[in-house]
Amino acid sequence: MAGGIGFVLSFIAVVFVHHAAAQKVHVVGDATGWTIPPATTFYSEWADKNTFAVGDSLSFKFTTGSHDVLKVSKESFEACSTDKGIGSPLTTGPATVKLDTAGEHYFICSVGKHCLGGQKLAVTVSGSGTPAGGAVSPSPSTTEEPSKTLAPANSPSSSVPKVGDEPSANSPSSSSSVPKDAESPAAPAPSSSTVVHVVGDTTGWTVPSTDTFYSEWAVKNAFAVGDSLSFEFLTGAHDVIQVPKESFEACNSDKAIGSVLTTGPATVKLNTAGVHYFICSIGKHCLGGQKLAVTVFSSDSTTPGGAVSPSPSGTKEPSKTANSPSSSVPKSGETPAAPAPSSSTEVMATIYVTLSAIVMNLLF
Repeated sequence: MAGGIGFVLSFIAVVFVHHAAAQKVHVVGDATGWTIPPATTFYSEWADKNTFAVGDSLSFKFTTGSHDVLKVSKESFEACSTDKGIGSPLTTGPATVKLDTAGEHYFICSVGKHCLGGQKLAVTVSGSGTPAGGAVSPSPSTTEEPSKTLAPANSPSSSVPKVGDEPSANSPSSSSSVPKDAESPAAPAPSSSTVVHVVGDTTGWTVPSTDTFYSEWAVKNAFAVGDSLSFEFLTGAHDVIQVPKESFEACNSDKAIGSVLTTGPATVKLNTAGVHYFICSIGKHCLGGQKLAVTVFSSDSTTPGGAVSPSPSGTKEPSKTANSPSSSVPKSGETPAAPAPSSSTEVMATIYVTLSAIVMNLLF
């Protein structure tokens, strides 16, 4: 009798461990996180590489105030509309959504035109762990205008500023971490071997997953007079504006240098040596980390590294920012709060198995 009870307890514990281990947390977009992607097919391609089962969770990693997550119906997903949202938007990042039911699930970012820029995800959840491909084929209607979106960016400008142009007043702004100025060497003639630096590499120019992303990217590059910066972004979703140090630190576009670049991709030629500062002036994108400071050296300089050391004053509020989004918590049962990590469940189950073994030994 005692042996039978011990066997049952052990069997239940093994099943419990297996079930906990089978549940998986999928980080949406992997290292890119939840943001406006470099290509509109980015998240569908990511979903294709993953398999989703009931009990799994989606982890949306984004900067609070720059993005959100809203579960919607299929028709709202295709039209980038929030009319038929399921529950309230998740506005605090990172946000976790439990996949409690099988079938197709649709998620968008309801901020501005982010959804139209490709910040939308459709996944197919299987009832078991059977692989079925996680992506849902997009509909041709996904390029329709959303029924409820924030005002788009200003109409595109054809003027491309060069470093050193005279400043002109511009649109509002926002932002986060702050670089310190460095000495500005005299500007020599541009080098014959110039380099075009794609800002952010494959991530492009967007609100990054961390506010140190672009400063870390700059550290890995060396910038010389005559080189160019290529800002790759979706027209209407972002812009590029060169500013002085104080405006960079405050995420303020009041003292803009030259015109705002609103058409992506945008290229800026680095014609002078010294420290140059760039921000996105849309919404709170700058506060979310969409800002870049680079140190440009003369063409004959051997000093490496293009980043500027961050300044402690980088956390002060900008003088002009957009209203912060709602921090409401989802009400729908389909988007509940994140469950306890499966790793802790496995630990508990392991302890349970150990205790069961001890009980069995005592009974025998």
